[in-house]
Amino acid sequence: MRHGLPARRIPAEPGGRVGPVAGPERTRRRRPSGPPVGGWGFGAAGIPGGAWAGLSAILMVVAIVLLATDYTGYGALLVVLAFAAAVNLVP
Repeated sequence: MRHGLPARRIPAEPGGRVGPVAGPERTRRRRPSGPPVGGWGFGAAGIPGGAWAGLSAILMVVAIVLLATDYTGYGALLVVLAFAAAVNLVP
């Protein structure tokens, strides 16, 4: 018994014995939640500005093509995504 709870048991296999479950939850320690002290190792700041500029340009070109072919919902969505990618270029 641990912490007042009985040990969980698994059914016996033919010729085997019944014993407590030794699962990964007993051997693994939980990591603390939240960002590390030094910040995340990779994020929007970890990607070069040229990649953000290229992504926003590609998204804008595809958005213009979609808007020209009457796919207004998808075109508007890509315009918003292009601006969201371009926000990462602002220092």
